[in-house]
Amino acid sequence: MSGTVYAGDSVEIKITIHPDSVTKARRVLQLTEDDAHRGHVLYLDTPGDRFYKNDLVVRVRWNDAIQGDVVVKIRPFDGRRLDARRWKHLEIDYDRIGHRMLRAATLGKHSDVDLVDEIIGGKKPRKVVTGEMKDLIRDWIGPRFEIDWDSLEVVGPASELYWPRVKIGDWDKKWEAEFWTLKDRSRVLEVSRKVPRESFRKLEKRCLSELQQLGIDASPSEKLKTDRVYDAEKTKQSLAK
Repeated sequence: MSGTVYAGDSVEIKITIHPDSVTKARRVLQLTEDDAHRGHVLYLDTPGDRFYKNDLVVRVRWNDAIQGDVVVKIRPFDGRRLDARRWKHLEIDYDRIGHRMLRAATLGKHSDVDLVDEIIGGKKPRKVVTGEMKDLIRDWIGPRFEIDWDSLEVVGPASELYWPRVKIGDWDKKWEAEFWTLKDRSRVLEVSRKVPRESFRKLEKRCLSELQQLGIDASPSEKLKTDRVYDAEKTKQSLAK
């Protein structure tokens, strides 16, 4: 029997605060460092970023709210390429990026905090990816290339401040906010919320209007934070040459 969770009626709205408005947004939305959960986010990939180039990421995240977790995410997900019903704990939903709707398949688990700390400290990430995750990755990658699990490399980390309950305008505290500092020293502040698919356009528009009334310049996120982390890694490597 399939255990796949089809959350296809939900969409995660992602809104990026313009860099010139970050300081004001943090003040107006009361995103203080004292109230934030601190952590790190990194990705595991093959040499040459072959997971990323095949629409797949392995994300390792730790903060003092969620402790440690490891997630395999396929985005965009194509059900013709992989039968989601085979995977007991796979979740299917959508991310709203700019004007695009990206279908995503996610398989995750909690991870040992010490293990996450070891990876951030430079140790080989051998025990993080579970057997079920490896099977999912192999099934998605197919015969494109062989995977050497002992050769996985770290992309990142990004440092993170995370606020799980943020009030925007007249809304209750149903938004989340994340402030990432990347390896090239660039920063991104994003607010997000999962909403019913049938109402996401109205709610996205309302959020942007509320932020504008607060004097905060923002727009639908045109770029995934994952892409920003990979871009920052390339920028850092380029500057080091």
